[in-house]
Parts: sequence; C-alpha cells; structure tokens
Amino acid sequence: MSALVNLLRTSKRTSKGPAGQRKHEALEAALRERLGDEVVNDALGALPKEMGYWTLDKCKASALLYQTNADWQRYARGAYKAALRNGWLDQCREHMDMKLESWTLEKCKASAAQYRSRSAWKDGSNAYQAARKYGWLDECCAHMEVLRQTWTLEKCKASAAKYQMRVRWNESDPAAYATASNKGWLDECCAHMVKKRSWTLDGCKASALQYPSQAAWRDGDSGALQAAQRNGWLDECCAHMEVLMRNRTIELCMASARPHQTRSAWQKADHSAYQAAVANGWFDECCAHMSVIYRSWSLEECRASAKGFKTRKEWSVGHGPAYQAARKNGWLDECCAHMGPRRLPGSATVRAAAATRTTYTPRASWPF
Repeated sequence: MSALVNLLRTSKRTSKGPAGQRKHEALEAALRERLGDEVVNDALGALPKEMGYWTLDKCKASALLYQTNADWQRYARGAYKAALRNGWLDQCREHMDMKLESWTLEKCKASAAQYRSRSAWKDGSNAYQAARKYGWLDECCAHMEVLRQTWTLEKCKASAAKYQMRVRWNESDPAAYATASNKGWLDECCAHMVKKRSWTLDGCKASALQYPSQAAWRDGDSGALQAAQRNGWLDECCAHMEVLMRNRTIELCMASARPHQTRSAWQKADHSAYQAAVANGWFDECCAHMSVIYRSWSLEECRASAKGFKTRKEWSVGHGPAYQAARKNGWLDECCAHMGPRRLPGSATVRAAAATRTTYTPRASWPF
C-alpha cells in the first residue's frame, strides 16, 4: 500500500511535459480505482479538509491501510494530525506493530534484492536506513545498477578531447567538467583547446577597420568589439566609422535603401546608411517605397484568426500579430471562448481552481 502511494507522489513530483503529465494522470486514475479517492487525495494533499472532517471512524479507516506508524504519518498526514490533535492515536494504531524491527544483514540483503537501485530501495523499505546505519550498503547493493560514473583523469581527458572550448565541454558534459575542476585536472584536460585571445588596442583597431559600422563589427567579430568596450577603446577603434557616416549623402542613403522592402531589412543590411538617414532627417524619404508591415486589427478579424486554433498558446505561436492585438485591446476572452477553459498543472481548470478556492481557511486560523 505505502509503496503504491509513494510511487504516485514521486510521479507527481517528477512528471514533466505533456507526456509525463499523461503518465502521471493514468497512474493516479488506476490508484483511485484501486484504493479510493479519499486515500489518494489525502496522500497527495489534493483536497484540504474542513474543520470537523476527520472523525474517529475516518481516522481508524485511514490507519487500517498502513502497517506501521511511520507509513501512516508519511502518507496520510491529514488523518494522522487529526488523530494526534484529538488524542485518538492509540485507538487508531491498535492493529500496528509499534515495536522497532530488528534488522540483520541477512534481512537487509533480502529486502535489497527486491530493488534495482538504491533510491528505489530507500523509498520502498526501512531496511535501507538500517543498512546505512550499520555500514552494509555496499554489500546489500552489490547486485544493483551503478547509476553514477566514477570519473578518472583518463575518462575526463577522453571527454574533453571532443571539444575545442572549455565552455562547450562544460555545456555538453558537466559531470566530467566538474570532476576535472574539483580535482585540479582542468589545465591538463584542456591543453588541446583554443585559448582565449588577449586583445590589444592594435588588434581591436585592425579588426574594426574591416567593418563599416558597429553593428557589422558586432556581427563579424564580437570578441574584438567587447574587448574594445571593456578597455574604453571603442571611440578610437570606430573613428573611421564616423567618417563613413559623415560622408553619407541623401543620394547614397536612398541608393542603399532601394533594394530593401522593409525598414528592418535595410537596418540589418546597412546599419551605417540607416543611421545616417535617421540623423539627417532623410528617413521617410528613403523609405517611401517600402511596404508598411503594421496593420490595424479589428475584433472581427481577431475572432476569425482565433477560430483556426484550439488553445491560446497555439494561437499566440501560430498567429502572433492577431493574438497580440486581441490581448492589447482586451478581446482575448471573447476571441477564445470556443477554446474552452484554460488549464492549470495537474489537469485542474481555472474554473475548478476558482470554485475550490472558497474551501480554504486563513492559515492563522489553522488549529495546528
């Protein structure tokens, strides 16, 4: 019984993404059918109980599902606390063996043999704590899968050899990188890697001379530009870029803008000409031939767009401009009425959450 409830609680805690959530919901449904709603709800803390809910009979019924006081306290906290508060513990635990079990090495081995990993054994049996206390863990767990790799210098070197930069190694294999860092092997493991370049003023100038604007320089050699910013060399390195901007005429700016159909495309392609047009007041003239991307959305158009999607998320990703227009104008609920209620984690809806909110009492008024 306790193992099943523990499995459900672990599933609830670790389930991620739609697939994991579906698996958890399937497991919860199966346990509800087998154990009953009250047992599952109490174990998960899913339904807060109103004052007076836990009677002596209900506490006894809850306790009968467990063989030890520890399991009852752990998996049915609501019933246990009610029995403790009302002085019913002895009546509820009459069927339990309140004596501490004496664990021997043989008993611990027999218990461990039922599990494939230490974590599963720890969650499933008190024998794990006994084995840990008496130093028997390695002997009891000899048959289990080794889930943690022991990193040696040779293994760290082999892992590092796949990468040319330390940051890439750390991102791709953090366990190997952390071990090498903790044991002082980083320099040895990373000897083959490209070392970080030390930028000088002359080096930054030489890099900047290849680009007509700061934007182009940033795209082409961000390392040099960042070094110039850190060291206060930016104005000196970009002096030739200012000359290029001063030499821009309206004819040159119009010629630069002509191949592009949108302002953003022109800005990305020739930032220097774009900035010169803005600074000299030629911008509208240079962009007169371009398409106007912005449009005004009406309520009817937003509704028509929303009908092609089943959820708000799908709509925001699939047709962002219409979604943003509806959000800005306060039309979201009206446009999304056909989508049904919004969902919260754990398969609860906003409406259900609002309905259950009234069952909670202020924390200050709790009796425990």
